[in-house]
Amino acid sequence: MTIDAQFFGSVLTTMTPLVLAALGALLCFRSGFFNIAIEGQMLVAAFAAAATAVATGNVMLAVLAGVAASIALVGVVALATYWAGVDAIVAGIAANLLAAGLTALLTREMTGGSSSIVVTDGRLPRVETGWVAGWGVFGDLFRGQTPLVLVAFLAIPATWWFLTRTRTGLGIRALGESELAVRSSGLSVLRVRVMTTLLCGALSGLAGVQLSLGPATSFSVGMTNGRGFTAIIAAMIGTTVLAAVLGCALFGIVEALGLRIQLGDTGLPQVVVQAIPYLLALVVLSAASAVQQRRVDPVRRRVLRH
Repeated sequence: MTIDAQFFGSVLTTMTPLVLAALGALLCFRSGFFNIAIEGQMLVAAFAAAATAVATGNVMLAVLAGVAASIALVGVVALATYWAGVDAIVAGIAANLLAAGLTALLTREMTGGSSSIVVTDGRLPRVETGWVAGWGVFGDLFRGQTPLVLVAFLAIPATWWFLTRTRTGLGIRALGESELAVRSSGLSVLRVRVMTTLLCGALSGLAGVQLSLGPATSFSVGMTNGRGFTAIIAAMIGTTVLAAVLGCALFGIVEALGLRIQLGDTGLPQVVVQAIPYLLALVVLSAASAVQQRRVDPVRRRVLRH
């Protein structure tokens, strides 16, 4: 198994939806909104994008439909949490179940019983060779990728800047610590929460669009396959933009290696190969928890352990 530019290009492909979704989850976590509906948001976005692309053949409308579907779902979760007083985890689980069931039902209704929607028109374009000809090794990595790959990696510094350099971003971070502090600073708590919800929905929606209109060019039932939860785990590691991106890179490399192993003649069962990213998630989350425990003073650490 060779590690070459094609392999790292595959890593970028697998990382892109994870990075977009993890940034969206990170914004929610920093605002104190524990949103576990990322999986459902990606799924409804992937379905809406594929269905719109098949119906209209217009890629821009498909992207907008995917983003709108994701925003609608996270909006429902936010309303249930903040307005109706439903526990955020319960609301998120319900949203994930709703997304899984609804997309499966609508897919079979649209296709006459099939579990997948094949997109022939309205696919995401690919980055042309001329665009990246002078980028050197980066040109080899981005050649043939979709524009959302570039968007994802531009969103990394943009999210960092937004959280650390803008008044709304500082409000999001403060809201995760104290709602009273946000009110006393003159910011509207409602405005900050609406902004967080919209940004999370948009980023998770783009992640879903990349799944169905990117390399796969189709939607299949349950195609997120746990990627939303992987993105949540990446966002929970250190709760910083850099930590989230490094977590996504780690999972992307493991997933790309898994694909290489499946294509190669290694003799490993496919079930074992598919389980590797989830085992890695447990190890990484346990390690991150241990590191965070070390930063707590000894007295508080004993309280937490009990």
